[in-house]
Amino acid sequence: MRTQGLPLPSSRSPYVLLQTAVSYKPGQVINVSIQRLNSESSFKGFMVQAIEKSSSKYIGTFLDADGLRLVDECSAVLQSDNKPKTRIQLAWVAPLNQRGDVIFRGTIVEHRTQYYDNLISQPEPQK
Repeated sequence: MRTQGLPLPSSRSPYVLLQTAVSYKPGQVINVSIQRLNSESSFKGFMVQAIEKSSSKYIGTFLDADGLRLVDECSAVLQSDNKPKTRIQLAWVAPLNQRGDVIFRGTIVEHRTQYYDNLISQPEPQK
């Protein structure tokens, strides 16, 4: 019998989703990163979706890169392998015909039975 993991509270997550901008213009690229908050944590998997803030609809597309698998029909990206990761950089492209505000929602999987669900992105701190 296989046991199914339960999500851990996102408030206790050792990971954070950061985005370089909240508002977007047609075709704008916004960088999104998954970062760990402490040096002991690593993760094997992730899924990140782009969501239009006012309508909650999935919008835009992620740029393809090594180690990624795109799911365009739901504006999502996930890992293509289960190697340990400590940081991920993603690039999201806004729709060509609209402007607005975007948020990113993610799930980070540490192990098959331990994951953090419904993490919401935050603006990257200004340097």
